[in-house]
Amino acid sequence: MMIFSMIALGVGYAMVTTLALSRDSKLRETASSIASTEIDAARALGNPFAVLDVSAHTITTAGSENYIVTRTTAWVTPAGAASTCGTGGGALQYKRITVTVSWPNIRPSSRPVVVDTLLAPSARINDPTKGTLLISVKNARGLGQSGVTFTAISALGSVTTTPTDADGCAFVLQAAPGDYAVKLTTTGMIDSTQVANPVLTRTVAAGTSASYSFQYDTAVRFTLNYASNIVAPLPKIPIDLDYTFINSLGNWALKATSNHVDLHPYTVGYQTFAGKFAATGCPSPDPEAWAPDTRVTPALVAVRGAIAAPAPGVPVTVNVPMGGVTVTSGTAGWLTAVSDPATPVPGEPSCLTSATTTMTYNFGNIVPSSGAVRISLPFGSWRLFTSTSSGGALTQLPQTRATLLTHGLAPDATGLFVLDPR
Repeated sequence: MMIFSMIALGVGYAMVTTLALSRDSKLRETASSIASTEIDAARALGNPFAVLDVSAHTITTAGSENYIVTRTTAWVTPAGAASTCGTGGGALQYKRITVTVSWPNIRPSSRPVVVDTLLAPSARINDPTKGTLLISVKNARGLGQSGVTFTAISALGSVTTTPTDADGCAFVLQAAPGDYAVKLTTTGMIDSTQVANPVLTRTVAAGTSASYSFQYDTAVRFTLNYASNIVAPLPKIPIDLDYTFINSLGNWALKATSNHVDLHPYTVGYQTFAGKFAATGCPSPDPEAWAPDTRVTPALVAVRGAIAAPAPGVPVTVNVPMGGVTVTSGTAGWLTAVSDPATPVPGEPSCLTSATTTMTYNFGNIVPSSGAVRISLPFGSWRLFTSTSSGGALTQLPQTRATLLTHGLAPDATGLFVLDPR
């Protein structure tokens, strides 16, 4: 009985394996036919500049079988280097087209069907006495950004061609040798360095190509709810205040016109705080740069605001906590705040004195001759100064005329005070 069971099991397994192999062979045959059809359709376009990448999509056959089809393309240079928009150094020789066809529940031992072909331009696009500009624009997700306009400027003048295609590529063919500055000009977009119209300059030599690579996407508008931690009435902020936007890829200190800033839509998002942050020179505006205050139990800890990561073009409002001070009346005039490197509070990071790290902020003509005015500043150590005119000589504000609205160290006899985020 045992022997019979083993024989039956073996026969059953062989039958199942044979059926699976037969089905896989049939699916592979159909997949090969689909791939060949896709290749023929690409070649029928004729112009390699018109043959673009096609993301994974599903084709259903008459037998109700689903196949996943992907097309990728790459320009190839005489040296064999290849990329979607071409690579610098060599001329565009031909375009390689690769079609991949897979299907659900493909056997582990099987591979998708992959078919390649090469497509050469029907007309001459290279001139040994001239060069080629290869422009590649990707969005924040690393995909080609279509429809980006640009100008290519050289000593001979400017060249404007069609915008980038669906792969984010554009080409300037048969360009006279020289230096070319490529400037992106699409309204409402911004690059990864927070520049709306970025420019790259390359040298184009005869018989070669030069690559211009950008990361460029629809900007996100951040509206800043400044001094969000201070109860009404809302304090005044400096007219030239910096805001720092920080993430794992870098940090950017920017001015906020009308309380908003347009930023590149990094998928990791941003955290925001007031002040001009510098990791080594002036970390004090960053709440997380302050060590826990262990003078009390439990220790006081400062944290940044929540990460905001909206999709491209989607506006967002973020809260920006700040320190607050009340300035009482005296001789009316202009008010200026200057950061100080002193760290009288335990756990406070220093903002060094230098041309690039010292924060100097102007409030304008707000000092009242009677009453008081409320102001807000980034976290850290500060001194306040008044003047009788814009840009006039500064006189330090007396200790008695400044009172803290938020947590920190009150002004000492020298006028130094600390705005503590913890």
